Amino acid sequence: FASDRLRQDREFGFAVSKCRSWTVAAELQRDWATKTTQDYFEESRRLVRQASRLGNDIADASSEET
Repeated sequence: FASDRLRQDREFGFAVSKCRSWTVAAELQRDWATKTTQDYFEESRRLVRQASRLGNDIADASSEET
């Protein structure tokens, strides 16, 4: 996740630095912010699912021991 985000951030920086118009730069920034927000949201959901599964596994294992 982190390396992909860094790559996308780098590409965004290069694209903005080549802009000749504030309008295009603002559109690029809007698109980048939207994509970044979506990426972090999806990664958070993935981590919560993993944590939930791990918590369930731990609870199952501890109930088997008693």
